[in-house]
Amino acid sequence: MDKKEKMFSLVDQWRISGLTRKSFADQHGLTDSSFEYWCRKHDNKVKQQPIIQPDFVELIPKHGFKSVVQEKTNTAKVELELPGGIRIKIY
Repeated sequence: MDKKEKMFSLVDQWRISGLTRKSFADQHGLTDSSFEYWCRKHDNKVKQQPIIQPDFVELIPKHGFKSVVQEKTNTAKVELELPGGIRIKIY
């Protein structure tokens, strides 16, 4: 593992650690300014990666599945909450 990979790995570990950047850097023998440099470098790498659009997958019910529709209900049977606050409710 080269230095860049090691530092990017440390940035990822820091982000999930719950520690301040300075505390994490101190624990790993790094100066705060050096670790800040690698955090910025890591963020620039992430920004440059292409956005991957999700594919849609067709859902096919199992053999013998029967759909039951209740017309007088306001209760969602399935609710998906997506990033950005978008909600999809299936009744």
